[in-house]
Formats: sequence, C-alpha cells, structure tokens
Amino acid sequence: MKSVLILLTFAAGSFAAAALQPGNLRCEYRTNPQGIDVSALRLGWMLTGGDPKARGLRQTAYRVLAASTEAGLKSNTGDLWDTGKVTSDQSIQVVYAGKPLTSGAVAFWKVQIWDQDGKATDWSAPAQWSTGLLHAADWQAKWIGRDEPGIYQDPASRYQALRSAHWIWDAANAQTAAPAGDRYFRQTVAVPAGRKIARAVLIAAGDNTAEAFLNGESVSKSNPTLPPIVDVAALLHAGDNVIAIRVTHPRPDRPAGVIALLRVEFDSGAPLVIATDNRWRSTTKVDEGWQKPEYVDIAWPPAQDLGEYGMAPWGPVGIAAEHRLPGRMLRKNFTPDRKVRRAVIYMAGLGTSELYLNGSKVGDHVLSPGLTDYDKRVLYVTYDVTKQLTAGANTIGVMLGNGRYYAPRLQSGTRNFGYPKALVQLNLEYEDGTRATVVSDDSWKLTTAGRRVRRPHGVERLDSRGL
Repeated sequence: MKSVLILLTFAAGSFAAAALQPGNLRCEYRTNPQGIDVSALRLGWMLTGGDPKARGLRQTAYRVLAASTEAGLKSNTGDLWDTGKVTSDQSIQVVYAGKPLTSGAVAFWKVQIWDQDGKATDWSAPAQWSTGLLHAADWQAKWIGRDEPGIYQDPASRYQALRSAHWIWDAANAQTAAPAGDRYFRQTVAVPAGRKIARAVLIAAGDNTAEAFLNGESVSKSNPTLPPIVDVAALLHAGDNVIAIRVTHPRPDRPAGVIALLRVEFDSGAPLVIATDNRWRSTTKVDEGWQKPEYVDIAWPPAQDLGEYGMAPWGPVGIAAEHRLPGRMLRKNFTPDRKVRRAVIYMAGLGTSELYLNGSKVGDHVLSPGLTDYDKRVLYVTYDVTKQLTAGANTIGVMLGNGRYYAPRLQSGTRNFGYPKALVQLNLEYEDGTRATVVSDDSWKLTTAGRRVRRPHGVERLDSRGL
C-alpha cells in the first residue's frame, strides 16, 4: 500500500505546473501592431512567475506558433511558422523565419516556454500582427490636397490690420535703395476723453530694424519679417499721445522703409486707427528726448509715401512669416457591394492628419504620422476598420493639417516642404474572396471652411467663420 502511495505522489509532482508563464506578446515592440513593413520582424514576450517568493526562475526553451487564421492557431496548426522546441533563453528579438508574408497579410501567434526545471507552460494568450503595403506597386492611391496660388494670406491674421498703413521714408523711392543712416519718425495720437479703452495694439516694422516708442517708452524692436504685436493699452491716456520710431539703416544702396499701425478699441463705438502715411514727420538728426511727448517736432518735414502694405520688396509683412494655413477636410462616399470580411485603411500624410469613418475618429492617433525629413521618407499608418463599416453607404473623412511639412513659421533657416497632402487607401476583402479598393484621387471632396488651423507645437485654432 505504501509503495502505491509513493508512486502516486511522484506522478502528481511530475505534472506540476511550470513556474513561469509567457505573456505580453509583442511584435516589433508593439502589441498587436497593424501595418508592419520590416523585412525581418522581431517577436518577444515577457515571463511572469506564479510564486512571487520563488527564485532562480528562467526560460530554457520556447516554441512559437504562427497561423494565418485564428482557428488554425487555436488548433495548434502553425501553417505560417512552427519553430518546434528551441533550446534557448531568448525572449526578445526572436526573428520571424516562417513563410514569407504578402502585403496586408495577418498572422496570429502564440508562444510556449519551458522553465528551469524543463517543465512546459500552457500556451500564452494569442496575439497578432499584420503587414503593411510592402511594395510601391501596392499603393493605388494618389496624393490629394490643395495648393494655394501664391502666399496664403490668412483673413484672420492680426497683421491684416496693416493693410490700412503705408510704407514711408524721408525720401522717395527708398524701397529700391536709400543712403545709410538712421531715420526718425513721429506722429501724435489724440485719444478722445470720456471713451474707455478696451484694448490697444501697436505694430511697427522697419528695414533694417525698427524700435518703436509710445509716450517715451520703448515697446518693440523688430525687422520687416515678423514684427511683434504689442499690447499698449496701459501706456495710452486721454488727450495727445506720441508714437516715435527709430529705424536703423546701416548699409547704403539697400531698400529702406517703415510701416506701423496703432489700433485702439473702446468699450463702444468705432476704433481709433493711426497708420503710417505722409502725415507723419521724419528726420535724420535728433536731439536727446526726441521720442518723448514733450519734444517739439514742428521743424521735421513730412515723410514720403513709398506705397501700400504688401508692396515689393517686403510683401505681406507678418502674414508671410507667420505662415498660417487653413486645415483641409477631405471626404469620400462609398458603398460596398457585398459582405465585407476585412477592411484595412492605409494612410500617409504630408503634414499631420486624423482619419474618420462614418463620423467617428479612427484610432487614437494625434499629430500623425510622425515627423520625418520628407525629402527622404514619408510614414504611413494602418487601421483595421472592419467593425466600423456599415452594410450600406459609408464615408471616409480626413482632417489634414500643416504640421511641420508646411512650416509654421517662414523665416530664415526654417525649412518648408510644401502644401499638405494625403494618401489614403482602403483595401476591402469580401466574404466570397474577392477584393476591392477605395483610394484617394480627384473624385474626393475638399473644403477649408470651418476648419482647424495647425499652429506651432501642435496647437489648433478653430475658425468658425465658414461654418
């Protein structure tokens, strides 16, 4: 009797569970990734001990199964890859060496390991990956978007206020060339008594550089590219106020000019706008205190009007440099003509983009795809949208922003690649085995009304004027 009991005890111990269990399966360091397009993809998993007090736990062997269907994997049929038992403690960067995968293929996989005592674990929970479009010929879509004729001048830009101002100098034709030397400009601004100032801004730009003063206080220094927009409400008072500007022009025979505007808004009524024109006074020599309100400038001659805002060689000051661009909203309607087994969208964006299907955002990506040197590489993202399709009419929508493809500032040293574009391809696999595609092309609709404007650092502005 004793021998039977000993034998049973030994048998029970020999089938004890392994001390480790594989989990958190990863492909290319990601969980269930879509659109993998590396030629030698890598698999990995994590090991979890069942007893937190156990020590010396380790993997001594593994077996990976990969199947083309969930049913095949469930029945332990690795029609894509069956490593068999591999004696190894490797659990990361296990390179896939199974059957070559075609574009858009899906692989379901799991792993089993053996622990330090040679005991096999249960199979891990299943995981999967899919391949992307592996060859250029797999892309049937076309790049779509909208190119602007010339520099886009955002109607909402605060620099639009400069359109009422003129470039001025102390002599005519300075926009072509002017003698070297600093120039000084002044204008008196009468603020009506009894009107409460709600806000006031001053913009001043000069070639080469301009320093602006209001009532003797220096408020800005700028060049003719992107002058600051300065809040000056606290410096204004009822009665006479004085704007004074010094423009440095150190090199002869170079263009010279200054343009400025003060806009004062009150609690009610029309704003007060003072812009540079030939009523301003100018001079080449000044005495100390020239920028202060009490300085007498009656002997200064009137400035010369060079031309309107936007003229050459300066163009639309501020607007060109801030380089705003309205976001593009694109859409395409389509209706599958039979039951869909699988639907996958591949999308690349020159700029940042968001994908929508039937009114709902696809995925959780933002500021996607990632930034690259667009002259060398463009990234794309992959989404399985099978569950978001309906049996009838469907609509793909894309929100396309400038990101860093269309530079958020157009200044010296800032690289600009062009106007945003999108490349979208929906691959449909029907239950009967046939396939179809919906691709971006000139049949798509585009609007910029009521759209978001992508700004530096990924900030968005909603322009609702077109809604």
